[in-house]
Amino acid sequence: MKTLPMILSILLVLGVLPLSFASDENVAIVVSTPADAIVAAPYAKAMGYLLVYTPTDELSDNAKRELERNNINKVIIVGGPVAVSNNVENELKSDLKLKIERIWGETRVETSQKVFETLIKEKPEITKNIVITEGFNENVSPVAVSFNAPILYYAPGKENKTIETLKLVKDAENVIIIGTTVPPKVKDIASSIAKKTIIATGKDDTVIKTALSYVAKINPNVKNEEVAVVYSEIDKDPILDAIMNFVEGRVNAIVPLPEKSRDTIEKIIGKIATFTSKISIACDVPSVSDIISSIASKTDITTVSTVTPTFAKSVTTKYRPPVVVDNKPTINKFDISTDGLKTAFTINVSDDNGLKKIVLTYGDGTKFEKEISGTSYSLNISRNYLMQGVYTATLTVYDNKDQANTASKSVNLRYFDITPEHISKTILSGNINESIPITIKNYQNKTISINAISPTGLNVSINNNSINTTGSVICRIINTSALTSGKAYQAKVVFALDKHPEINKTFVLDIIIPKIENKTTTSGKTVSLQIVNTTVAENTSIEINDNTTNAFIVNTTVGDKSIDIIIPTTNTSDTSTIENTTIHLENIKEVLERAEKVKNTSTLTEETIRPVVIASKDVNNVSVDVKNVTIDETKNEATINTEISFNKSTNDTYVVVAIPVGNNSVSKVYKEGLGTIPEYDGTGTQINYFRYDATNGILTLFLKDDPLVSITLSVKVVNQPPVISYTYIEDGLNVLINASESYDPEGKTLTFKWLAPGNQSVSYLEDGKTINITYPKSGTYDITLIVSDGVYEVSSVITVSVTQPVAEKPAIKVIANGKTIEFAGQSDNTLTISTPHTIKFPTIDATVNVVDKEDTEKGVRIYFKDNESVESIIKAMNVFNKIAYDEEGVNITYYNPEMKGKNVSLIIIPDRNEFRNAMNKLLNGDATKFFELLNNSYGTTTVDSNGYAKFTITANSSHKDDIVLILDNESYIDNTYAKILAVGGFEVMKYNMTLTFNGTDVFNTTTYIISLNDTPSNPVRYGLAMINKNVGITLDVIGTNPNNNLFNVSVVGNNGSEIVVENNDFITLSASKINDIIGTIFTPDTASATYSSIITNSTVSLDLNNVSDAYVIGIAYDTVDKKIVAVEQQ
Repeated sequence: MKTLPMILSILLVLGVLPLSFASDENVAIVVSTPADAIVAAPYAKAMGYLLVYTPTDELSDNAKRELERNNINKVIIVGGPVAVSNNVENELKSDLKLKIERIWGETRVETSQKVFETLIKEKPEITKNIVITEGFNENVSPVAVSFNAPILYYAPGKENKTIETLKLVKDAENVIIIGTTVPPKVKDIASSIAKKTIIATGKDDTVIKTALSYVAKINPNVKNEEVAVVYSEIDKDPILDAIMNFVEGRVNAIVPLPEKSRDTIEKIIGKIATFTSKISIACDVPSVSDIISSIASKTDITTVSTVTPTFAKSVTTKYRPPVVVDNKPTINKFDISTDGLKTAFTINVSDDNGLKKIVLTYGDGTKFEKEISGTSYSLNISRNYLMQGVYTATLTVYDNKDQANTASKSVNLRYFDITPEHISKTILSGNINESIPITIKNYQNKTISINAISPTGLNVSINNNSINTTGSVICRIINTSALTSGKAYQAKVVFALDKHPEINKTFVLDIIIPKIENKTTTSGKTVSLQIVNTTVAENTSIEINDNTTNAFIVNTTVGDKSIDIIIPTTNTSDTSTIENTTIHLENIKEVLERAEKVKNTSTLTEETIRPVVIASKDVNNVSVDVKNVTIDETKNEATINTEISFNKSTNDTYVVVAIPVGNNSVSKVYKEGLGTIPEYDGTGTQINYFRYDATNGILTLFLKDDPLVSITLSVKVVNQPPVISYTYIEDGLNVLINASESYDPEGKTLTFKWLAPGNQSVSYLEDGKTINITYPKSGTYDITLIVSDGVYEVSSVITVSVTQPVAEKPAIKVIANGKTIEFAGQSDNTLTISTPHTIKFPTIDATVNVVDKEDTEKGVRIYFKDNESVESIIKAMNVFNKIAYDEEGVNITYYNPEMKGKNVSLIIIPDRNEFRNAMNKLLNGDATKFFELLNNSYGTTTVDSNGYAKFTITANSSHKDDIVLILDNESYIDNTYAKILAVGGFEVMKYNMTLTFNGTDVFNTTTYIISLNDTPSNPVRYGLAMINKNVGITLDVIGTNPNNNLFNVSVVGNNGSEIVVENNDFITLSASKINDIIGTIFTPDTASATYSSIITNSTVSLDLNNVSDAYVIGIAYDTVDKKIVAVEQQ
């Protein structure tokens, strides 16, 4: 698509300038509906009034500002109270103190009457042109605005209302009637008050195309000026936008699109291109905007601006276009779907001037970034989040000018929480018999399955195995044997989202049976500690340093690592502060291992950072829960919200909790109700403190209170998920997909997994980075690629289409009596015939419906590539609008880059009838005559390096007409095989003709004088035809009969069809037959034809029914030589 420049910045400047008025009153017209805006638009424009939109029920703030900014002191409301409510009228009166006048009627028809009558009373001269349009058909009525004339509605049952108003009009020059049906009474009154009546009727698209044929004649201001092309599905904003633009002079015409079919849009844009090269698009469906832009880029339209409709019914007023030199990129689609923690993002973005980059931040501190190009880009991203939560995903798209557009959406992966999560119970003696209620908060009411896990020595049971609402279960733990001291027994209950075991939370009850050990401090004092060392078997030690006066430092070593537990005191000589402290070596080992994992993976999850109790004093029950973890990538911060509770029995009671945070330093710890918890300061007086051990990646919390604690980390490194990048090649039934450009942002080694259902065979290259797939048959297949860095798994679905290879077919292949003729399809620029003269005919289209045929009796077989290819040849064979006179030069150019360096021949067949007869014989089983015609070669040349072969010939008036064929000389086998690369033709005239208009009488009969520059050498028959420029001819080619009817061809107009080829036999097109065809296929108001008797005069006068806006074509047919000898067109 070519670049379509925007002119909106100029409009932005102009849009803020107040309007001036001729009278002392500053007047604004207020409307709320498109129907009222349509009839109000010419009124406002003619009078210089401001046109303001407001919603039906209330006067918007923007409307108030617009009225105040323009110093409006009078408002004319167009529309009844149903359209513009009394509430709006009261606000205008009471709040803005404005004079109010309301113009309205029972329906929009009566309202249009009142506006029409008001306008012609205030400005009588404006009735030179009048538009009457179908009031309740908003598919077509907006085009009425384009004529810049008073508009009057008509509707079934209300014709008399329209007639009553029209009787007020005297001496109108033009009345334009627009509608799918026109009441006869309305047509009659229009004819009686105007010199000329123009009627645009038929289907919606026909009405619009016909109306556009007359717009430039009635309203010359539309020529070479901007036209608004309007389409809406969601609401009426685009229509209202266009009308406001019209009143302010930003556009000079409005063209509604009645439907979104490409064919209809193409034809309407073609009509617009006849009088202007500038359009603006007001559309609320991006795909339709793209179609309009695409079609416009292939026509004479050179300037296309896209205006995004801006009305919001509750707030918007007068149109202020969202105009900038270059719009930001458009986010057409940003959809999110979830399945457990797996989230799929469906993205489509576009920008007319080119896209540069997409950035998708997932809301968990990670992001996806990809360089892109083109004007439109679609992407499907699938990734697994690591933990539950509600995340904000933000999509940012950049264009080539680094302009950005952003959209954010919530990703709700919060399914359930449990409370409590972790309880630590210290039991010095006795049996275990605990019943603990566990509350499940079910956020999405999905089924949660529950499973109890019993360690040796304990029995764990629950009273419910599943739950699908918020509720509680009871966990009961009893011991089944004597418990050993110095050990911790973990009873567990696992809660998991049904069908998603990866989404789980585990309740853990630590039953601690400590072992009493005496330790000697560095100053020689003896301290009794309670040690738990269940699984740590080797290299453990505990040392107590009391050399300072403000803390006991308990150094615990597990393996090759150690943690210092610092217990504040103001008197280290008093060991009661640490006496009977429980040290949990097993938890110390676990937290060190998880801290190392966080360092290595740069990944924070609820499981990896789960807090544990590593020391406590005089505490029987400690509960430690992680409520949630949130990450703010804009600040590089992570927040861990925890709940820590314990029973405080003495003033010396404390717990020490360790949290593995890795290399993410701690910036703040906040305790609900008490404020910020300070960092350890060594004073010995702290009740609560935190300490970050960077060497081990451990955050230690010393707490004498049981708070809700919020911990803020400065996140230095967050593990990014892998980025999938791939290319693929489809070759027949094989697909080769190369994902070797996929990478991990941290440089980790990736693993690749492929899912290719439906394959016949699969092989892998480069350790699975590339896959080669063979499928058993043609079809569309989905291939899933899963890439993992050991932490994240990301996936992408690659959709491929494979096709069983087939040999290239020509457009048409005919085999008759052992000889083969092939025709190649061709485009508009394949064959160019340049002659000194050109005449215009109605547009010739072709509709084709053919299938391969075989007639065993006639010995003929016909093969077709597809309907489109056949259509290209049929159209080329029937376009003879190029004219040359005797001895004039004709330039013929064949273009095909695929033929460069190869020889092609130019074949001229000087009689179209001979060509028809040869084709007729070919289709009936005899190719001999066709090969004879191929001997008329006018020369052979080589297609040059640019793909062109050029010929120059001299026109010969002895020819009846000239068929042009381009023959593939390289593959030609004499009288056996021929490939026709292109077909076309032109006419050669013997005489010059002059057409002279001689008037139209009261009966709508038009007379033309036809004159030749010389007396004909043979008797001639003169013909005259008038065909409306807006109608066309379709050749309907049918070849579906499996028996002897290989082809039927009909010529189709706007009224009917006439068969011209039947059972392969060409029907002779005599003058009378042509007259009959025109009378059959066209309606009388769109085409008429007549012909003279056979005469030898050089001048003749012919009368025929007048057709408006028509091509007038005259011909002279030599009755002896059986050919056209003169033609002219007006």
